Amino acid sequence: MKVTMLGGSGDGAIQGSSLLCEHEDGFTFLIDYGMAFLENGDIAIPKIPAGKKINACFITHAHFDHGGGLPYLMKLFPHMKVFMSRPTFNLLFPVFVKGIRNQQNRTLKYGPQELHLLKQNTMIISRTSDKIKMSNGLSFTFLPAGHIRGAMSVLVHTAKGTTMFSGDISLDDQTTVRRAQLPNMKIDTL
Repeated sequence: MKVTMLGGSGDGAIQGSSLLCEHEDGFTFLIDYGMAFLENGDIAIPKIPAGKKINACFITHAHFDHGGGLPYLMKLFPHMKVFMSRPTFNLLFPVFVKGIRNQQNRTLKYGPQELHLLKQNTMIISRTSDKIKMSNGLSFTFLPAGHIRGAMSVLVHTAKGTTMFSGDISLDDQTTVRRAQLPNMKIDTL
């Protein structure tokens, strides 16, 4: 599996991780798709390489640097499936509906169509024991990440091994969120 960092790699604009993952069979997915507000009032979202078709996006948690770009992604890939926990959806979606205004009260530009597609195409990960099979030899499981309510790490299983995308994690219990659950299996790539 080929992994390319689209954000979070010191580019100065996108703070969270946005990873483009390409499986050998052509299935292409993202882990997170964040955004950032720039000082001039514009926004920065990761650039998808030309010609790429994104089949799915997994959002690790509800912070904007990890999931804030979803309405824009739906414009580009209206048939893409989006996977996240119920708490992540419940935290992100109402903010999108309210128009997402930054501190300078500038409104971002996406419309009801993108939000309808996002709601329609979102698959809720209800239990971390859920296993999602996507294509021949490619499946996904999830672990609580402990960062905020609903945060999850994504484990990608292929014939060549298991890759863990941790997202943001906390190894300590917090007042409202238990610490991350670490995998009890061999992880080939972290």
